Amino acid sequence: MLEPVQPEPGAVIPITDSTPFFNWIPVSDNETYELVLLTPDYALVERVAGLTEPQYQFPDEAALTAGEYRLWIMAYQKDNAGHVIEAYQLEAIL
Repeated sequence: MLEPVQPEPGAVIPITDSTPFFNWIPVSDNETYELVLLTPDYALVERVAGLTEPQYQFPDEAALTAGEYRLWIMAYQKDNAGHVIEAYQLEAIL
């Protein structure tokens, strides 16, 4: 589980649970979020769009296996125009 701090973009974060809970600092009051988890060679593991809260709990059916991952969190304007407000990439190790 992530500690309740904001890691710097590009930081390597340890994951100690196969169904991790990710949370992040909101960008503003008017956005939705997308979380994308990839393998180091960019194969898609999980993609969740339309999140209205700055958090996501991986469900049991999407449990992660040991390894390294790339985590992208993107904030979008709520007007659905597809404008990215902000994006972060983190490395994660389970």
